[in-house]
Amino acid sequence: MTNELDPIIGQWYFHLDKGQRFFVTAVEEDEQTVEVQHFDGDLEEFSFEQWQDMDIELSEEPENWTGALDIAERDDRGTEVTDTAEEDWSEPFEEVRIRSEPRADAEGAESVKSFESSTKIDISNVLPLADGEFQEKLSKDWTAEYSENELSGLWQVTVSKHDVVEWQDDDYASLRDAVQAAREYYNET
Repeated sequence: MTNELDPIIGQWYFHLDKGQRFFVTAVEEDEQTVEVQHFDGDLEEFSFEQWQDMDIELSEEPENWTGALDIAERDDRGTEVTDTAEEDWSEPFEEVRIRSEPRADAEGAESVKSFESSTKIDISNVLPLADGEFQEKLSKDWTAEYSENELSGLWQVTVSKHDVVEWQDDDYASLRDAVQAAREYYNET
């Protein structure tokens, strides 16, 4: 099966056989090669013949396509992306608190749960998971998982013992509030 797609520099493609996205970085007419960079950062070169035999289709650029490209300077690829500054690493997970108040259009905003606490809740033990959720190990047997509702901006917490859900609650105004609720539940058990 041959494809009819021309290699276009900067265009994203999806490799149907491998399930990978990549974009063309160079087309060398003299050498009859196409150079590509995969989403994970790997570089690869194909001959024109190999290109025509590939099972590919056009693709939209991934949402966060800059991660594997080692963008070093502001706007060097036409974006506003910059490297992470050293001071950004000094406060782990500070940016996790996405919003302190729920979105104005959130349904049931009157049931939002929030803590008025004079003690600052340490969330350094709350680790991000691959699916956008967060997890905290409360003890050897107990864990808490936190997720944000994308529509309302409110947080849900699930506390489990030996991977069995013991308690679940939602509508917390922030990740810190959900963490505090989970810890209070755990301490009461």
